[in-house]
Amino acid sequence: MSISVGEILDKKGSEVIAISSESTIPEAARLMSHRKIGLLIVLNDKNKFVGVLSERDIVRAVAIDPDSVGEMHVGRLITRNVIACDPQAVAKDIIDVMNEKGFRHMPVVKDGNVKGVVSRTDLMMHS
Repeated sequence: MSISVGEILDKKGSEVIAISSESTIPEAARLMSHRKIGLLIVLNDKNKFVGVLSERDIVRAVAIDPDSVGEMHVGRLITRNVIACDPQAVAKDIIDVMNEKGFRHMPVVKDGNVKGVVSRTDLMMHS
């Protein structure tokens, strides 16, 4: 039997680490470093999910515009058209999508609300 993404969240925890789109990139980098995570959920001023910010996004910003990245807002760098999965999705299927699309984390969304985030490592450890 295949394990669902929701079952993995139950095992690993479903805490959602989020940041405002108005926060600065250094604030986001500090939060990621402190929490030892590679992806932040980004919320607008109404606490609605608007996208994600990854470590790779920050590295790219530093490489492209090192002089202004310190004042840059998270909203400028986020991925808005996020591929997400439902808690009922099968872990193996989600690993395949992540490998095909080339990303390491995926938000788990139900009824428009982010329920957690799974990484490729989470999925491989539990499936």
